[in-house]
Amino acid sequence: MRPSKEFLQHGHCTATAVDGSATADGGCIAATSADGTPMDFRLVYVRSSAALWS
Repeated sequence: MRPSKEFLQHGHCTATAVDGSATADGGCIAATSADGTPMDFRLVYVRSSAALWS
């Protein structure tokens, strides 16, 4: 399914959230950016480094 041309012409934002268990100091991170177009609708899950080495 492709987004409509009208949808792509308007600026949109990306929200990012990082759990405290994924940071070195245990802090949480929440951020947003005004991406606009072209849009990238992928959502990526990155495993913690502890899970990679176990």
